[in-house]
Amino acid sequence: MGSVTIRPATDDDHAAFVPLFPLLGVDDPTPTRERWAAEMVPGSYMAEIDGVVVGYVFGQVLAGEGYVRNVVVATEAQGKGVGRALMLRFAEHVRAAGPKRWRLNVKPGNVPAVSLYTSLGMTRLHGSVALRFDWTVVDALPDADVRIEALDPADDAVFEAATGAAPGFIGASRRDRRVTLGAWRAAEPVGFAVFDPEFPGAFPFRVTFPDAAGPLWRALRRHARHPYSQVVLEDDSVTAGRFLAAGAQVRMLIDHYAGPLPPGDAT
Repeated sequence: MGSVTIRPATDDDHAAFVPLFPLLGVDDPTPTRERWAAEMVPGSYMAEIDGVVVGYVFGQVLAGEGYVRNVVVATEAQGKGVGRALMLRFAEHVRAAGPKRWRLNVKPGNVPAVSLYTSLGMTRLHGSVALRFDWTVVDALPDADVRIEALDPADDAVFEAATGAAPGFIGASRRDRRVTLGAWRAAEPVGFAVFDPEFPGAFPFRVTFPDAAGPLWRALRRHARHPYSQVVLEDDSVTAGRFLAAGAQVRMLIDHYAGPLPPGDAT
């Protein structure tokens, strides 16, 4: 097997991306060519060996750091340094934009991936959980005297700071097809959601006042196109417990890692 070559992704790489995406081990629908081209290509790199695509990395550059969203290596190419090469190329992409740090999510049991990320200087910050639920579940969540409105982009930074979200994450997650709502308790920002009706699900989703989760989801339900939805709750055991008590199911456990970008000459 030849050496690994990393190159920027193109729209035409969708055909090679399709069989790789399921290797993430999630049951999410594979992004269409349209979504691949519009949302993923600008932050993606492809790995090739002997001219054959054997992996890809997709991520975003936020206001102050990079966010690796997918790293996938074909089964036959694992253990050959492809994942490291992809990560280092994405680190260059982030560094060129200015940030000095990066972050990502990984399944706790993915030992090879965790080993790679820690070798690149990342450390675990917290755990998260991805939940799936029927829309009837939101009716069992507590109500609260909060105001739910569309979140103006001018207020993104305020909500990110209030909820501990990565700076720039709301803006990077916005798309025309997505619904972005904010929750206020009096004049205090207490939560937000970026909801994709087509997926369907919300990520990022954060609340500092757990009772705001119910009103937020009941407002999102007006945009539902499926009988169920999903949410990733980051370092929020209280809200997760309420969803589970109401009938939500655990779809995936996640560990969140972050750290400084590796040196530019890391190998």
